[in-house]
Amino acid sequence: MKTAYLFSFCIIIGLTSICRVTAQEWDGVYPRNGCVPRAPEAKAENYSSWIEPYAKPLRKENSGNKKEIDLSLTVLDGDDLAPDPTAGIRLCGNYCCQMRTTYSVSSGGTVSTTRITPMAVQGGGPSSLPNEKLRSIQKLIADLLRHPPDDNAILPPHGRRLVLHVEDNRKTVVRVYDRADIPAPVQEVLGLIGATSGPLWMDFKPSVKNRQELGVPSISAAVVGIRVPHDSDPVTKALSADTATLAISPDGAMTVTQYFFLNPRVVLTDRLGEKLSVPDYTIDRRWISVSHAFFTPDSRYLLLLSNLPAIHIYDTRTGKSVDTLPGLPAEASAFYPSSDWKHGVAVLRSGQVESWDVLKRRKQADLDLDGNLQDVSFSEDNSLFAVSSVRLNPDSSSTFRLRVWDTNTGRFLREMVPPYYFEQDEMSKPMWWDHGKYLLADVRAGHWGGGYMVAIWNAQSGQLRGGFSACDHSEDPYAVGIDKNRLLKWCRDDTLMVWDLPTAVGKITEFEQSLNSNETPYLPGR
Repeated sequence: MKTAYLFSFCIIIGLTSICRVTAQEWDGVYPRNGCVPRAPEAKAENYSSWIEPYAKPLRKENSGNKKEIDLSLTVLDGDDLAPDPTAGIRLCGNYCCQMRTTYSVSSGGTVSTTRITPMAVQGGGPSSLPNEKLRSIQKLIADLLRHPPDDNAILPPHGRRLVLHVEDNRKTVVRVYDRADIPAPVQEVLGLIGATSGPLWMDFKPSVKNRQELGVPSISAAVVGIRVPHDSDPVTKALSADTATLAISPDGAMTVTQYFFLNPRVVLTDRLGEKLSVPDYTIDRRWISVSHAFFTPDSRYLLLLSNLPAIHIYDTRTGKSVDTLPGLPAEASAFYPSSDWKHGVAVLRSGQVESWDVLKRRKQADLDLDGNLQDVSFSEDNSLFAVSSVRLNPDSSSTFRLRVWDTNTGRFLREMVPPYYFEQDEMSKPMWWDHGKYLLADVRAGHWGGGYMVAIWNAQSGQLRGGFSACDHSEDPYAVGIDKNRLLKWCRDDTLMVWDLPTAVGKITEFEQSLNSNETPYLPGR
């Protein structure tokens, strides 16, 4: 978040080190050394008495001044920790391990931050939101005041609490939410104001292998969308000629392969060899290459898309070009079909994006992407489709979105919000897992840097549930793929990161079940 000024002053309380969080799998928390998990309290906390201090009015007057606070979000860190008793006497008690960050927002668009740590009080702001974000914040404040998401008067576990306070001249609303299950409108506020703390997600560490250790082939050619290293290009004999499989025909007889390095091209092959080759080329210094490949269900036709607004269709028996196929919209410059080709997403020459019914040969609905379409992915049973999009903002930043629609109706369902989505500089092709229950995509993991992760959302709730910690850089569109039960990710230094997806999803499922029960809250890593 850009601020008009920044101030801080230290409160010396005898700490000798920064506190470290316990050995949890949650990411997004403030690290603390010299702290250990706090002993469980014998008596359950009282919701009303705990939340009462946060219910005090924020407004100092009723003048309508645009700098008056209308909403605050308080993020609590380290309240699940206590000083390590072996480290010596601490005058600050449990506060040695705690940090409280409060984001204050007015309906006039001013934002400020106050952070209290064991060693300092820091602040930032006030700053002013641009008009576009201001309109969104004003609507969110009004909506949260009228219909705040229910917290069911239940306190989340220590270490995962976020407090919402919103008010006007007549009404005050206070709620406390689980930072691992933040309601969508509250998450949106955090994003719009540029908050640097808030959401938590499970962090899954990879096993790492460098390219020399992998052997050949290291990745099966049946894995779609990720680079596969080879000793040489079978045509040019060039060393380290990576390929990527773009599509495999439904009958398993044909493969579409992207070749990189000295002779970049896309090749259609069957068991007898090459049937079609489409070379990369340039137009006015712009590199043109195939980006997507789709077979019809009978494997008879192949549809190719490139970074040009055009559709290319080929007869797989003859390798010859075909003008169109039954059911495709005549005005489409790009088309992303479901695997059964009953539905699809069409990008028209006018720029409009539509959900399309191929069998009925008609539009189902216009898709509001809030930007330009990047990629489309249908769930395994074709009941849902996800679209990633990007919008260039007036300040030259980019806003990336990942949204899910119902395939049969074209109805928008929900958005998958990444951490710090306001600062994303890329979002990879969405990938489905567990029969459409979860959605994965490569995104930035931290504010102002912090590397990247393959995020995993619950597609039914839209909640970010986990992140597969990945590389410091992520700009290769062929860097991520799923190989049966493995998630794979290439890094710039030619290391391959590998995760076991069922293990990660099992932990996420266990956590989600704890949200809907009266059992002890799920505390990973303890």
